[in-house]
Amino acid sequence: MKLAEYLNKEIDNNKKKIHIWTSLLKRTVQTVQHVDTSKEHWKALNEIDAVLIFVLIATVYPGVILLIVNSFQLYMLQKL
Repeated sequence: MKLAEYLNKEIDNNKKKIHIWTSLLKRTVQTVQHVDTSKEHWKALNEIDAVLIFVLIATVYPGVILLIVNSFQLYMLQKL
């Protein structure tokens, strides 16, 4: 709720009309539900979250990403 309050204050202070795009993920929808402006939720943005999570894991735990990538490659080869 703090982020929504901050965004509402900034919108009021700047007197600008804004439009917010979010993914359909539960937490992003909940984050902006109390912001007093127009909102649009796009399924395509869900994938951006997945990519960012992948990059974060790769940065912090590079060995885990290698395991995930190798497992995925084996899975895909078995489907051929």
